[in-house]
Amino acid sequence: MPLNIGVIGLGVGEAHARAGASHQESVVTYLCDISKERLGQIAAQHPGAATTTDPGAVLCDPAIDVVVIASYDDNHYEQTMIALKNGKHVFVEKPVCIFAHEAKELRNEIERRPGQLFFSNLILRLSARFMRLKELIEQGQLGELYAMEGDYNYGRLSKIIDGWRGQQAFYSIVNGGGVHLIDQMLWLAGERINEVMAYGSNIVTRDTGFRYNDYVSSLLSFRSGLIGKMAANFGCVYPHFHPFRVYGDAGTFINNRGDAELYRSCEQEEKPDLISDSYPGVDKGDLFLNFLDTITGDAKPVVTRDEIFDSMAVCFAIDESVKKGGPVTVEYL
Repeated sequence: MPLNIGVIGLGVGEAHARAGASHQESVVTYLCDISKERLGQIAAQHPGAATTTDPGAVLCDPAIDVVVIASYDDNHYEQTMIALKNGKHVFVEKPVCIFAHEAKELRNEIERRPGQLFFSNLILRLSARFMRLKELIEQGQLGELYAMEGDYNYGRLSKIIDGWRGQQAFYSIVNGGGVHLIDQMLWLAGERINEVMAYGSNIVTRDTGFRYNDYVSSLLSFRSGLIGKMAANFGCVYPHFHPFRVYGDAGTFINNRGDAELYRSCEQEEKPDLISDSYPGVDKGDLFLNFLDTITGDAKPVVTRDEIFDSMAVCFAIDESVKKGGPVTVEYL
């Protein structure tokens, strides 16, 4: 029997619906969006799928096996909880939820349901360039790592000024964007972050309706002594991009908008190795395919529930540090 998929939210959810329709052991059965116009546009691409503007109709439908939650961020917690309690496998867009107490409640509910798979769309795990970087680190080609630096340069200011993000009761650019870089650092380092120190500002958007920080910079102290630096930069005058640098005692990796570079020498005349693996090189729905393959037993998960909640815990600590104005110990969920 094929997996019956329901998709809630047809912005980025459209990519997940498209991916689900391409999966040989799945069928897109139900589509949901609050916009009737958007719902009609995407439904035309999926003949036979039922449509609704009511998320509850999808979440509580006993025929649905898999739910994609790609609605506005402040709906994720409630919709994920309902889906879990109705026995669904859940693929939720980041952030999984807004607040730490919601994450703890979701984690507890998920732990009670080991037969239900849970993913969040930490899509950079599938970038060929970052997968190559992971190999280089594991092969020891960078030596012992001592520093990582990553920036989430959003480059889409109108989306936070004019879009739904500015209308949320709270919007975190760390949880909504920076989480990708936090996940990358935890994955590449293979260890947890102990403590964070962060500052935020809203210089770019202070005269707009957006009420939250548009820039946050954080220092991250890993257990081994490795130091990380992550900035979520939503106000930048720069195309959407993820600058990323990894420093080891035997080499340095620099992610550029063209080829990445691997430096093995400090000498000016020594040219770096060029790494041309595609970047980002992934579609927004690609991780959903791994999710479906994991359910059917055809693949191992690219990201685990522990890794998802670890990344969230660090993001919550960064936001708390900005609010507190001091260092914060990460409380893992």
